[in-house]
Amino acid sequence: GGGGWGVKKIIMAEQEDETVNRVWDMVSERVRARRARDFTRADEIREELRQMGVTLDDTKDTWTLDGMVHDEADFIPLIQERWKAKRKHEFEKCDEIREKLRGYGVWLDDDNRTYRLPSGAQGVQEAMCELTDDEVTALTTQRFDALEAGDHETASALMKQLNSEDVTLNDSYFTWNIGESRWGAQNPAHPSSDLTLQYILEQVNTRLVARRQNDYEKADEIRDQLLEQGVVIYDREDRWTTKSGRNGPVGDIPDRDIHIMLKDRADARMKQDYEKADKIREELGLYGVTISDRDRSWSHMSSNRGGPLPNANGEIPQRQYNDNWGGGGGGGDSGYGYRNQPPPPPSGPPPRGYGGGGGYNRDYNNNGWGGGGGGGGGGGGDCYNCGRP
Repeated sequence: GGGGWGVKKIIMAEQEDETVNRVWDMVSERVRARRARDFTRADEIREELRQMGVTLDDTKDTWTLDGMVHDEADFIPLIQERWKAKRKHEFEKCDEIREKLRGYGVWLDDDNRTYRLPSGAQGVQEAMCELTDDEVTALTTQRFDALEAGDHETASALMKQLNSEDVTLNDSYFTWNIGESRWGAQNPAHPSSDLTLQYILEQVNTRLVARRQNDYEKADEIRDQLLEQGVVIYDREDRWTTKSGRNGPVGDIPDRDIHIMLKDRADARMKQDYEKADKIREELGLYGVTISDRDRSWSHMSSNRGGPLPNANGEIPQRQYNDNWGGGGGGGDSGYGYRNQPPPPPSGPPPRGYGGGGGYNRDYNNNGWGGGGGGGGGGGGDCYNCGRP
């Protein structure tokens, strides 16, 4: 309880509740007192809060007033409001909110666009977008159509409106995103959405083979055909994208793409959206990736790549290693000596033999691989003037 304070549902806007703000000031002061081991002052503040009707729960880092429980999520709307002000160049308001948050023990890093709450929890600074995903997609589709029609004035106005809501547009891949939590296609209803992934991969890989065989005429023909169908290929990045917002790698699928798709599948399974989960499995299969839910692992058929599946939180488990040691090495060959010769000078003895060390092997996920093989034999012992021929 003494390490930090959680905060979960308070609306700190222009009509802020002065009582709630005062409580947070006192709670923050109490946290600082406890960290400084000034328990007398911490107890005084607790008593003052009790008289105000505030109940503290140090085990959960929460406090309750009038039946409402407060914890760290209370600060998120204020962080979002500040970031939105920053995007609108309202720097005076931005600095005012920063100072208020700092007083509560919330630290902001604008360079990396992150924040750290009093408990140590971190996150990404994002504006509070009031638009739903469908509303964002409707605006991006309007802008997409305006660009296709050459109406750049309308497209620019829509871009400014979307940016004011902290919506970022990626025109290379025809997608949009709001921070790291929300994303979608700019024009999901584009005719290219009717193309199957199998067809796209067949065409893209056929073109790749043609390029490797220096058959650039055929490669250009396939590229132009795909472009007419709404598929754009970026050779420098080894990726393709459709105007409906889908994209993928050219050639072998990298681990990064596999992990993203596996996380999406894990999220779909958590939400019991098994149709989406099965579709992702099928798409990974087209890339040569096999999933084993029983072993909680995946593997790639044309390479030795593979690894564990994401856990329930969408995180890829870190590899856990088993140390396996093989047996000791074999004995050394016969020794050799210096017949009727004086021993070497005192600077050092002649070479001595040593038994070979055991082999060593390491695996991940406790797969039970055997220990390494035995080491090679060492040389024999030394012999000085031993009289042997």
